[in-house]
Amino acid sequence: FLFGRNAIGGAISVHTARPKFDAFGGYAELDVGERGRVVGEAALNIPLTENLAVRLAGFGGKEDGYVNNAAYPNADKLVAFRKGGGRFSAAYENGPFDGLLVAEYEDRELSGSVYRATELGDSWDALVDIFGVGPLGGGGRDIDSDLGFGER
Repeated sequence: FLFGRNAIGGAISVHTARPKFDAFGGYAELDVGERGRVVGEAALNIPLTENLAVRLAGFGGKEDGYVNNAAYPNADKLVAFRKGGGRFSAAYENGPFDGLLVAEYEDRELSGSVYRATELGDSWDALVDIFGVGPLGGGGRDIDSDLGFGER
């Protein structure tokens, strides 16, 4: 859920899957692509008793970079990543006492992003011909008015 939609800052509430007492099951996904990309995730739900269930989940992935590092030509390419993590959760429900234990671990290694200015080109020249050079719009106005109710 996203809170504070009309505010400069906000909060995101993330709810992870809890262990289920009624079903043994899981899933696994694997994504393989260019530049040595391999990304996967998996989860397994195990109901141990009618009151105790555990869930194991994990992910991992890597991708080689694809941008040459002009400052350090012998360095690895940029926009690469290596990541992995896992979560163990155990749920216990027995009338007056319910409990949830969650343990998580994550490790990420990212090379950072790259910005490259592009040439202006014909599209920019067409906009300059239409609008000219300089700021567009402008001329803001402030209105201070008494609406006749409430305190001022």
